[in-house]
Amino acid sequence: MRFRLDSMKIRIDIDEKLDLSKFQRFARAYIGQMRELEFDIFLKDYRISIRVNQVDGATQQLVTISLYEIRKEGENKNFWQISPTRDSRFQEVKVIKEMFEDGRADAEFESTDSTATVQKLSQFIKTIHKLNGLTVFL
Repeated sequence: MRFRLDSMKIRIDIDEKLDLSKFQRFARAYIGQMRELEFDIFLKDYRISIRVNQVDGATQQLVTISLYEIRKEGENKNFWQISPTRDSRFQEVKVIKEMFEDGRADAEFESTDSTATVQKLSQFIKTIHKLNGLTVFL
């Protein structure tokens, strides 16, 4: 008897050095194969939540991206959702402007090409990682 999963949630922690190989390996393997796929990607100061849902069978994916700031209060971590087009840290970044509608906290796009989906998501993660690494000197 074969067992098939319809949904999966994957957590990926990315440290100072950006390595997307784990994300890309899982994304390539499961986008188009799973009805629902969710990634929680943790950077130093941000959490990126990615949901990929299959629509029209396995031919089309609906992708939703959310960005959260991680705020540490003692031993606790709180997640504050960011509306990137209204946040001065992100609003002039080309990738953000292309993906997020003005004022929306979530970005959504549809794709019929899982390879293109993985590339687009990887570019977003790279951008947030790069912004996360910037230090403001006052």
